[in-house]
Amino acid sequence: MNYLINFENFKLYEKFSLELYQKVTQRILKDLKLNLNYVTTFGAVVTAFYPLIETLINNGTLNEKVTLDMVILLTLGAVSIVLHESKTEIDKIKTYLKEYGWDGLLDKVVDVFINLQKIFPKLIKYVLNMTDSVVIRIMDMFSYTALLVPFLHVLKDIITQHNINIDNLPNYLMSVGIGGAVLIGKNIISELLDRVKKLISKNKNESLVLEQYKLIKHK
Repeated sequence: MNYLINFENFKLYEKFSLELYQKVTQRILKDLKLNLNYVTTFGAVVTAFYPLIETLINNGTLNEKVTLDMVILLTLGAVSIVLHESKTEIDKIKTYLKEYGWDGLLDKVVDVFINLQKIFPKLIKYVLNMTDSVVIRIMDMFSYTALLVPFLHVLKDIITQHNINIDNLPNYLMSVGIGGAVLIGKNIISELLDRVKKLISKNKNESLVLEQYKLIKHK
């Protein structure tokens, strides 16, 4: 069974113009002559990250309007890096970002994906009531659509609620640290886990999450 989520599935969780994101993404790929291997497989999943990245940047201190081109290029650049895409393709994106002065944000967006990967195993264990350890690679996370989409939906709401931005997100998601940062991080993570589990339960998707877990675990 193909578990790659389609646009109708996304609309259950997000109310944004997926068609516009898709249209701009295709234009950017064509204009920059980008050949990104993951777009065919994970293109629709990557689309689910755009609103999250856009909100994180908007909540920051950037002294210019956040555009779709900026959000999509930064997201594609970050995904290309964490999925170890061709250096040639990554360099094309970096060159374009530098031309518009957006290159300083790329490492921060990469950090977003790295931090989400650290939280994701906790989420799987919590939703499935597991006690065994769970190891998730970045690519596994992208394949885990039944859990990833509601996870991103809830995380975006929490980011908006707490006015979290691209700079302070790691402080909120950290599991170890000093003093108040630890308490804040644990509170945010607990809220995130609880709300995702409730959303999964509401949509009766526990069995699909479990089936995806079994498939990905035995790859």
